[in-house]
Amino acid sequence: MTLKVDAAVLEQLHGLVVQELMDRIKKGTATAGDLATAVRLLKDNGVDARSNDASELDNRLASLLPFQPDKKER
Repeated sequence: MTLKVDAAVLEQLHGLVVQELMDRIKKGTATAGDLATAVRLLKDNGVDARSNDASELDNRLASLLPFQPDKKER
């Protein structure tokens, strides 16, 4: 038996999953599995963080993360 799901329902589920992952990351409660899932979700949707300017990436990260990336670790 094949179950067909309406595209609108799948889009809503996708949005809810993304929002939940973002909330966990912002709160600092994301597990390693959550982060791996977020990375996979981004990759599967063709999103990457390639940047010729590392400061641009730092600014993006600073707006998303509850902590500041340590530039010494680069």
